[in-house]
Amino acid sequence: MAPPILLPRRRLVVLLGAAGLACRPPAAPAPAPLRVVPPPAADLVYLAMPDRFADGDPDRPGATDPADPHGWHGGDLAGLLAHLDHLSALGVRTLWLTPIFSARDEKIDQWGAFHGYWVTGDGALNPRFGDEDDLVRLSAALHDRGMRLVLDVVWNHTDDAAPVLADHPEWFHATGDITDWDDPVDRIEGRVHGLPDLAQERPEVAQWLLDQAAARVRRSGVDGLRVDAVGHMPLDFLHAANARLDALVDPGGLWTVGEDFTGDPARLAHTLTAGGFDAVFDFPLHYAITDVVCRDAPPARLAATLSLDRLYGPDPGGHLVTFLDNHDLPRVMSACQEDPARVDRALLLLFGLRGTPALTWGTEALVAGAEEPANRASLPWEEVGARTATIGQLQALRAAHPALHRGQSRVLHWEPGLVVVARWTDDEAALIRVHSGPGFATWSPPAGLVAASQRVAQARATTDIAVVPGATGALSDAVAMRGDGVWIDVLEPTDPERAPWADWRPTGPARPVRVAVAGAPEGELRLVGAGPELGNWDPAQAPVLARTGAPGTVALPTGTVAAAKPVVRTAAGWAWAPGPDRVIAVGPGTGPLDWARDWEP
Repeated sequence: MAPPILLPRRRLVVLLGAAGLACRPPAAPAPAPLRVVPPPAADLVYLAMPDRFADGDPDRPGATDPADPHGWHGGDLAGLLAHLDHLSALGVRTLWLTPIFSARDEKIDQWGAFHGYWVTGDGALNPRFGDEDDLVRLSAALHDRGMRLVLDVVWNHTDDAAPVLADHPEWFHATGDITDWDDPVDRIEGRVHGLPDLAQERPEVAQWLLDQAAARVRRSGVDGLRVDAVGHMPLDFLHAANARLDALVDPGGLWTVGEDFTGDPARLAHTLTAGGFDAVFDFPLHYAITDVVCRDAPPARLAATLSLDRLYGPDPGGHLVTFLDNHDLPRVMSACQEDPARVDRALLLLFGLRGTPALTWGTEALVAGAEEPANRASLPWEEVGARTATIGQLQALRAAHPALHRGQSRVLHWEPGLVVVARWTDDEAALIRVHSGPGFATWSPPAGLVAASQRVAQARATTDIAVVPGATGALSDAVAMRGDGVWIDVLEPTDPERAPWADWRPTGPARPVRVAVAGAPEGELRLVGAGPELGNWDPAQAPVLARTGAPGTVALPTGTVAAAKPVVRTAAGWAWAPGPDRVIAVGPGTGPLDWARDWEP
């Protein structure tokens, strides 16, 4: 598909009427738009599950059992309010809370309800967490610190005991659980984990959901909403919802971020634009970082993912929230084989690469947990000290350098075992180097650069993260690397009138690549891979390659690294070449490139 065009947020309000959302005439003149804290220049999001963060008011209603990993542990809004200094020490600019609204209290079988996603649908606050005054106090205290509050909203489903299910059964899809997660109808109308699925295409359902959300924004003064499970709702409903909520606040609108649980950048880019979100969670980069750092995938895996940033429009970093884990995934400590050095390298990439980084509560204490409920454990406050300082130092480094928090981005260099990513603004650049394997790599940085005063952050296999102040000076002609490591160098041009990154571009015109595959079985041969040019991993959409004569040709943008694999259509279906994906690095130039591989690795 062609790269989507990002619509300005203000235009979304104009599109409200075209989205088919029924709106009642207001009973009274609409109040003036709210004012919220605008997105900070170097944002850092912190995800907190209130029940698992801190208990600030032991007298809140409801039984608790901190020894039960599936039980309620007693955390509340007062506990969050009492620990804002901790969030400030981390450098947090935005606090995101999992649902705090009225929800199921009892377990389903052995599974606990403490997460809050089994909502009853009435929009009231869950008294376990506090009352309206508690929420207003938390919001005001965050604003006093220049921080934002983002609340989680659940529009896709309700609990199976929600009163609205009995009162309005026609508001729900009469379907069973999702059986085909790739089928667009099943994914929208089917039940996620057996939960009753709301029919947002019905005007009265859309109105009910958005009336509640609008009332919550006005009562609490929140700055944004994280929308759960957007991959299971109609995009036209989401687009209209975001437009209506955006119009509530001024200036800049309400910040909305969607959770589409997909590793497909093309689908994620479509959700971002067609759904009218300010941002989406970057699952593709999550998988790439953890594969490379935690599971020893080659760095080219990272390069291939970043090369698809072109799908998100001219400013991908401004629309992607990046993360190493969350409450639905293995904690990064578990993903990284409980090796703190691997976690350090992953953190360095999180703070160095494009996007808005998000941390999950407990990362500062190296909390482990491969699956639910272990990945939703309570924060061990006695273990947060040293890691808190490290994360705060990384965020301070990122905030101090525009190249790291708002710079353009591209893969500057790739070779086996080494990837170099460049980020830059008009005045400075940063080079992020990722090396793996026991061998040496020697790389020559671009000419015309000097080190800035806060020069290097590094994470090696045998050392903790270090932010290394360094004197300004010329870079060496070659940098030698060995072993597993991540380095960030912040640089300035030797000649401000002609910075070397003036010639860097995220991507360039398409360049022909001649593809030859030896030893493939009989059948129609295709090359499938990442990106629309290679079918977005769908063999049916991938380009066909010639079986005889001249090699087949595909066109790929210059300045990109594409992951690819041959496939053959046989009478029995698609046969994929065995072994790992291979990469195609498309350097500058206009002539054709040659890329060949054997069917067998």
